[in-house]
Amino acid sequence: MNPWTVLGLKPGADRAEIRRAYARLLKTTNPEDDPQGFMQLREAHDAALNQLQWRQQWPDDDAEAPPADLPPSAAPAPVFTAEPPPENPLVAAEQEELFERQEALITAIAAGPDGQRAAFDALLAAPALDGVAARTGIENWLAGLIAASLPASDPLVVPAIDQFIWDDLPRDRTPPSIARLLQRREEGEFVAGIARPHTDLHVGYMALSKPPGARWLRHLGAMFSSAPDQARTILGLADGPLPGILDWLDADAVAAWRDWHSAARLRLWMIITMFPLAAVVLVGLLKASGWPEPVQQGIGLLAWGAPFGLLAVLRWRQRWLDNWDRPDWHFSHWPLAIAALPLLAALWPALPLITPVFLLPVLAASIWLLLALDRLEPLAFRELFPGLVRSQPAWLFLALMIGGGPQADPGAPVRVLACAALALAWWQGGDALTWLAERRLGARAAWLPVLAAAGDGALALGLAALGWPERGLALLPLALLGVLIALRAARGWWQAVPAVGLAGLALLLFELLSRVDPSMPGVLSTLSNLSATDLLIDPATGLPRAPFITGMLIAGLAVWQHRRAGGTNWPLRIFFIATGLFLMLRLLVDSPPPPEPPLVAPVAIGSSANWIAPGGQLKGAAPGDYRFTVELDVAANGRVQACRLRKGTGLVPLDQSLCPQLKANARYRPARSANGLPATTTLQMRGGWTVGTAPRAALPPPVPMPAAPPERAIVCAPPATTTGPMVAEPCMADDWITDGSYPSGAVQRGESGLVRYRLFVDTGGRVERCAIVGSSGHGGLDRDTCALLVRRARFVPARNVDGSPMGWEHDGSVQWKLARR
Repeated sequence: MNPWTVLGLKPGADRAEIRRAYARLLKTTNPEDDPQGFMQLREAHDAALNQLQWRQQWPDDDAEAPPADLPPSAAPAPVFTAEPPPENPLVAAEQEELFERQEALITAIAAGPDGQRAAFDALLAAPALDGVAARTGIENWLAGLIAASLPASDPLVVPAIDQFIWDDLPRDRTPPSIARLLQRREEGEFVAGIARPHTDLHVGYMALSKPPGARWLRHLGAMFSSAPDQARTILGLADGPLPGILDWLDADAVAAWRDWHSAARLRLWMIITMFPLAAVVLVGLLKASGWPEPVQQGIGLLAWGAPFGLLAVLRWRQRWLDNWDRPDWHFSHWPLAIAALPLLAALWPALPLITPVFLLPVLAASIWLLLALDRLEPLAFRELFPGLVRSQPAWLFLALMIGGGPQADPGAPVRVLACAALALAWWQGGDALTWLAERRLGARAAWLPVLAAAGDGALALGLAALGWPERGLALLPLALLGVLIALRAARGWWQAVPAVGLAGLALLLFELLSRVDPSMPGVLSTLSNLSATDLLIDPATGLPRAPFITGMLIAGLAVWQHRRAGGTNWPLRIFFIATGLFLMLRLLVDSPPPPEPPLVAPVAIGSSANWIAPGGQLKGAAPGDYRFTVELDVAANGRVQACRLRKGTGLVPLDQSLCPQLKANARYRPARSANGLPATTTLQMRGGWTVGTAPRAALPPPVPMPAAPPERAIVCAPPATTTGPMVAEPCMADDWITDGSYPSGAVQRGESGLVRYRLFVDTGGRVERCAIVGSSGHGGLDRDTCALLVRRARFVPARNVDGSPMGWEHDGSVQWKLARR
């Protein structure tokens, strides 16, 4: 074996060339894969150095050098005599120089970072390190020295790793000292990264790398900064995979921030969200209760303490989670408390006096939810809006329940509170609920909750058919929870199942709201509005509708969030989100207002007896009276455009033929609005037949219900003075409610009683809102009373001291008596 051929060098190369060639070939020779090639390379390296040393010791000697084609072991053996061979003075000098350079490196590390690199390079250039064994020994010594001297030896970590190529060592067989240096390099790169401005954790790094300053100033700044959350992340890495980063941080700052995180603290987002939320909830409940004003004002002051109440809950949560002796149901059964709220709301008495009491079970369920969850949203204020967007169906459902119900409905605050608690639970614990469903149901979690929601919706519709639409409406949040769980658990095209369920639930919500408040569009009106040609563009302005723009913006934000999270099924999910947002907001914002009642009622043209012909459908019917009631929508052209059977005869074929015949045969002179133009109106029509033992005898032909006499216009006389303060003066208060104003629905239901109301008058003298402060005991009569007063009542606006108009509140009452009508 010729060592020069193995190393790829010319005979006579110097020590530096031999070392570089050996290091280059060593990178491509793995001792595990090619042990024979590795041993050959090592023997060639030692043989080349042996010849070089022979020439340096005897440059003028004619003695024969060791043959180049023999390994070092085959070189001529020295001749031993009785006397020990004399020590090689050159080797001793090299060893002495190596020791001095090692001492110099140790001294440089202790002195500081300036001279460490020069001492390190001088040590590696020592002639005594030409041998493989010597170089291996100094490599291990250097790794141990640098690792033991950290952090003083930080300037040598990267040069040592690059010099000895420690990156390529297998992780499972890396010596501990070298593994520590590799970890140290990773820690240094992490700190260098977060030290650069505008990086993710730079604010937290700056807070941890400088003295903490005054305690109160640090706590005040933490409310308006992301430093607490970023410092928590950095300290978590220091306690876990990167413990060495503490060497780059200020010890006092680390201790101060650890103390800050040891207890729950109020954050800015808590204050700016909790106080307005608590104020709205308390004011709404107290206004609906009708309690005395001093009591309402006193209880309303509790809203100021809402953020501190949340702080108490968070600190209680720390003790709760630290107590490992608590039973498992304390942490796993909170969904039952949330699910019980809609059921309780459906059974809650519709008495305004006890409406605020419903806040107690809502608070109990919400506190249990916050105590049991492992992680609360959001961790920072910037994550507040994305978290709300992720749970947007629940919030939109809540918005529909708030804006869709009549203001005079005493049960509306209870239903809204139950839905708000469910929305909070989905925002904070949606992932936990989905995980629980997937754990218990497996793949069925994508569709079984939808079936449960369908059953709940059917029950709500049944309650509405029995005359309890308010109670059915209270059950819908429970169905919504099932649909949302299925929507998050489904994957791929299975998401279409809960998406269709969510659309059906929205239609059911509109139908129930229309049963509670007739001015709201029902299912048929909703579908008609959705099929209109101006669905996306407002024809009056030519611009996109506001719900369309809002839906697209929120959907775009959701796309961005999903792409950041690395989601794979976001296109289908975002399609459903954007579609649902647009449709629900369109119906909520752009639904046309109910038409004003006409001043001139429609009049039938010709004999109404000829409009319906029972034919042979009464043949064989049992003796008795067969009466019906239908509701007709008469268009501006005098034709019936819609017909609804309110009460049937009991004969299915005859009932099915009533509306088609009326649509085909009925003709009216159309109603007239205040400006004399034809208007669309709705009227009821009753009729029937009598079947006796003799041949059939017809009842009087069906005739339309008589229209109410035209209402007298309300005109306000000018005030006596135009300066100075003045209360709002009612205009023609006796004409607000006349003898012909008794609500027709209340007459049919036999409802009567005393209704006490409060009118909120705006600066123009019109009624902005009506609230019931004393119910008649009949929700429908209360709502009709408020609707009539909002439409008819007028005032001379109240004035401030400076004469400018101001709002006003006016209290009054109406006694409805059927006997006087």
